[in-house]
Amino acid sequence: DGKLTERLAVLETIPGISKITAFPLLIEMPGLGALDGKLAASLAGRAFIRGGGTEIRHALYVPALVATRFNPALKTK
Repeated sequence: DGKLTERLAVLETIPGISKITAFPLLIEMPGLGALDGKLAASLAGRAFIRGGGTEIRHALYVPALVATRFNPALKTK
């Protein structure tokens, strides 16, 4: 599917996001790109850490860890 390939390419432009992270995001969040930030965070389980998508949280854990170490804006948070 051309749109899926396009969304994969867009995700990979985000620093720290590789195919290993992008695939679970596209699988678990098929509407990614059309969702607003709050809904996307809710689907990832941010609002209720015990609910939501554990696969999404697992996929984002290492990129988030790297971002908090090397991204100056996130490092302060």
